Amino acid sequence: MYHAASEDAIKDAVEDIALLQKEMDEARYEKRKLREAMAELPSLPVLGPQGHTVPPFALLDEDSLEFSHRNCEGQVRIVDFFFTRCPTICPIMSSQMARLQTGIEQRGMKDAIRLLSHSVDPEHDRPEQLSEYGKRLGQDPRIWKFLTGEKDDLFDLARNGYFLTAIESDTAAGGIFHSDVFSLIDQSGRIRGYYDGTDTKEVDQLLNDAQQLWATNE
Repeated sequence: MYHAASEDAIKDAVEDIALLQKEMDEARYEKRKLREAMAELPSLPVLGPQGHTVPPFALLDEDSLEFSHRNCEGQVRIVDFFFTRCPTICPIMSSQMARLQTGIEQRGMKDAIRLLSHSVDPEHDRPEQLSEYGKRLGQDPRIWKFLTGEKDDLFDLARNGYFLTAIESDTAAGGIFHSDVFSLIDQSGRIRGYYDGTDTKEVDQLLNDAQQLWATNE
């Protein structure tokens, strides 16, 4: 904001606009260089049945607001399934998601990549529970969303949308058995990779692959 009564207001505004333009030009230049470098890499595979894309969905986020496929149109997505009471793999997966959030911020991709963590225990993981969980992990809701909804919808999305496992089990820790996999989804909703969400090296590769999708804009 600039005060119209100030003699320097127009000068300050023009200087700020020029600075902003310079920053935008530099960002475009860096992305162009990155795109040129990554154009030499082999294209990531497209997984799943021919023509498959993740189906439309509408769930609730940690603020009790609807979050659907429309909220991430044109964005790269990194997806997992977890639950807050999980005593085994979920804390590791969530810490790896937090690492991804940091990497996305550092690489200037926060407007282009979404992290989506779906609860497979929606009866317990209501929005307020997810909100507290996210705060403990340093969640930035502009990048990382925690989602809940009807159990049948979540399980169906895991199985038939991402081809991951999500089932109730008397023998599994916490009573639910689910995949420890992170899925990489491109801007068109196609599955482009699966990664072990408990393995740091695989998660690092996932970040690089997500950056490739972002830079080349396939």
